[in-house]
Amino acid sequence: MTGNGKEIKNKYEVVVIGGGIGGLIAATILARNGLSVAVLEKNSYPGGVLSSFEKDGCIFDNFGTYIYGAGFAEPVNFLRQALSVIDVNPELLPVEPPMEVFTPDKSFTLLRDRKEFLRELNEYFPSFRRELSEFYSELEELYEILLEIPYYKPMGRFSVLKTAIFHPHLSEKLILNSFNTLNSLYKRYGFSEELKSIFNNIVAHFTLLRSYEVPAFISAYLLIGLHREGLYYTRGTNAYLVKEIVKAAQAAGVSIFTDSNVREIFVSNNYARGVILSNDRVIHADRVISNTTSYRTFTKLIDRKYLSDNVRHSYDVIENADSFFYLYLKTDKKALRHIKSPNILYIPRLSETYDKSDIVRIFIPSMIDNSLVRGKSHHCLIISTPQDVLGWKDRTHTEKKKEAMTEKILNGLNNIIPGIREASSVIKCNSPLEIEEITGREDGTFGRKMDFRQGLYNRGGNKTALENLYLAGDSTFPGQGIAMAAYSGKLCAELIIRERGKKLPI
Repeated sequence: MTGNGKEIKNKYEVVVIGGGIGGLIAATILARNGLSVAVLEKNSYPGGVLSSFEKDGCIFDNFGTYIYGAGFAEPVNFLRQALSVIDVNPELLPVEPPMEVFTPDKSFTLLRDRKEFLRELNEYFPSFRRELSEFYSELEELYEILLEIPYYKPMGRFSVLKTAIFHPHLSEKLILNSFNTLNSLYKRYGFSEELKSIFNNIVAHFTLLRSYEVPAFISAYLLIGLHREGLYYTRGTNAYLVKEIVKAAQAAGVSIFTDSNVREIFVSNNYARGVILSNDRVIHADRVISNTTSYRTFTKLIDRKYLSDNVRHSYDVIENADSFFYLYLKTDKKALRHIKSPNILYIPRLSETYDKSDIVRIFIPSMIDNSLVRGKSHHCLIISTPQDVLGWKDRTHTEKKKEAMTEKILNGLNNIIPGIREASSVIKCNSPLEIEEITGREDGTFGRKMDFRQGLYNRGGNKTALENLYLAGDSTFPGQGIAMAAYSGKLCAELIIRERGKKLPI
């Protein structure tokens, strides 16, 4: 195990578990402030879910996705704020238009121009013209409230409360809407089942939550943010973003050790004092940052005897988010000539509950960055669909299951991309359990479900119940996704810097 050509030492001021974007940004900021920092990554490469592979002349993100929160308007440009602190400035390309949606009998494009998008929706749902306009006006008001909340620096869990106290004119709005859900907005405007299903699936595309679980503020942040700020993708794949952060980290003096699996957080007298690697080696640290999910931190890396009953219970009751099956295709461009957006949502069955819709998500990064495909006659498609992981627990006949799932997806997609089977080469596919092996996330999910219990207000902060143990990543405030995880790393580093003068335990 080496990092920057160095052997791992027995003691650091800060040890970061996991080389995801949040942990790397936290490590870089801390090293720039003079602390000795080591990042311990279990894989042979840093980046976590932001990794890529190349095959048959195509470069694929392992988990191909856009970046939400990479726009230019403060304060919601979380990624750019985090990157600016460490002087990293990758080329972020807009995803235009942000999304194309296919239903059993309709297709429409989610345009950046909100008026144009509403005009398109009104053509399909003329009887809801007034209701759609009022629905979006209400979302716009909620979004404006959110713009004021993060003015408190650094932003934290109680920013909403601060806004209510110091901006009385917002208090009523905050109180009235704090516990509104997307579902409650539907009821207010009397949306039809079809219209609800479409919005449910669009929001679930970002949150993986049901309409009764999604706070109205989050719905506003997503739906209005799509029009105001849009979506982005890093030139050269999102893995290139990690490479640039790694360069900045190493230049700051961070030691990044790959193939270094942390088995346990070393705890003594209720203080985190370092980590124990899978080879039983103990690495001591004044402070430990866990850049895995908070669920994994408190159920896998810490002996439960060190946790209070309340902490144990809080993690026992959180449900898994969805598991996914991933399919990677090299597809002839001619078959995609009618596709308008590199980000496609296919809803084969309209249902008020999105997980019964059999949704398929398709991302085509080579439509944004044509350097990802050699020869220019093909596109690389990254396709994902939610899965019940129980069907994959029995590892017998896994290859046959993957073949059957691939056939099911291709047969379904033929409805929106005729001839896709003949026009495509299957590069590879990943079952949920293979995704678990890559990410370390249980059952191949992208973390535990973040509903109202762990949502906008209750999401854990960087500080934990154990002294000198901190969290960074998408299971902390301000939320899930690349930009949010990056910003959480910034917040975590700022917290440690503020506490740097605090006397450490003997």
